[in-house]
Amino acid sequence: MSALSRVQTYLAPYEPPYASVVRGWLDSLATVTAVCRSETWPVEEDIVDSWQRDNVTGWLLFDDRQARAYGELWPRPKESAIEIAHLLVDPALRRRGLGRELLRRLSARAEEDPSVDRVLINIYTDNEAALGLAMASGFELMGTNKYVEGLQLVKLL
Repeated sequence: MSALSRVQTYLAPYEPPYASVVRGWLDSLATVTAVCRSETWPVEEDIVDSWQRDNVTGWLLFDDRQARAYGELWPRPKESAIEIAHLLVDPALRRRGLGRELLRRLSARAEEDPSVDRVLINIYTDNEAALGLAMASGFELMGTNKYVEGLQLVKLL
């Protein structure tokens, strides 16, 4: 039995008091580079706050009343899509199914929007863990990303 199956998880909107928790998950330069392509280490105090924009919805995955993972939904109306971005899991709990659960729940949120027919994820080419997670979560390789060096994956709804 996995650790995730013993604990009930839920998704809640991101709130600014969790910024330091999420920032703490950026535990190395490698993680920062994989998540947001920054080369600044240690990260700035306001890095998570800088990700918050009017058209972006940040989400926290909780288990046992503790924030365990973070991700965002970015609307892409011209593509009839929503992009999932800035996926980040508490480093002490990585590889336990929380990333897959976060992707499942964020995809379900995207599916609630009748104007959306696909969910996109853009992954830097060298981020093998994120690529494996997305593929295991039902996303398919669509091609290269037109915005940054990397890959774009899609899940049709």
